[in-house]
Amino acid sequence: MVEPLKLLILGGTAEAAALAEAATATGHEVWTSLAGATHAPRRPPGRLVSGPLGGIDGLTRLLTGEGFDRLVDATHPFAETISANAVEAALRAGVPRITLRRPPWTAGIGDRWYGVADLAEALETLPRAAAPEDGRVFVATGRRGLNLLAARAEYSFVVRTIEPVAVLPPGVDVTLIRDRGPFDLAAERGFFTEHAVSAVIAKNAGGTGAEAKIQVARECHIAVLMIDRPPSPPGLWASRVDEVVDWLARPVAEDQALPPVSRP
Repeated sequence: MVEPLKLLILGGTAEAAALAEAATATGHEVWTSLAGATHAPRRPPGRLVSGPLGGIDGLTRLLTGEGFDRLVDATHPFAETISANAVEAALRAGVPRITLRRPPWTAGIGDRWYGVADLAEALETLPRAAAPEDGRVFVATGRRGLNLLAARAEYSFVVRTIEPVAVLPPGVDVTLIRDRGPFDLAAERGFFTEHAVSAVIAKNAGGTGAEAKIQVARECHIAVLMIDRPPSPPGLWASRVDEVVDWLARPVAEDQALPPVSRP
């Protein structure tokens, strides 16, 4: 029989919600922290901690003040600041931590990928991938940094976000679409056709919820300017929910509260 633990999940991903469900089903007390970047997020089972945590100090206070037994960083692969805060806060609080990250996408047969470091480099590389007259560039990187599109004002863009975009660069042809995934293949095929997509700029988020656009780009031989993931945080790492559930069932020695393993 698994000893019930008090678990804090840094969430906001499908994997975090699935872990909250699985951990609750096995008898653990589950709290999930959502940073509040998305309005009306899907609510996971268990207790919800909404809004910013207050950086390293705030997360440390939460871990110690509420007496959590374990911490799982199941945030988005590009949530660098939150993950770095989790590393330091877990060390300060002496709480064992594990990172849950879905594997990244990898290029396959038929893919036209250009690996880039960020949106700025993607825009620099764009002329190698598509010409302005070919159609619209689908920007699937979220609502931040869209002012950078001004560097390629000769192109037309279609931007899809969950949250509204407050400001767009002047003099740039941008079509804004507000929608929430996951999107299946049929929906993405229709989207690409409707907006005459000629290239895609995307973050290598991995998983299945946003993968359809990558598959459609492959089908249509459309270039993808793929933004590489930042380095994973140090420490224990898992790629599946069941691996974390197994970790919760195992005793953790004091030295395992420190980061003993780095992800390859």
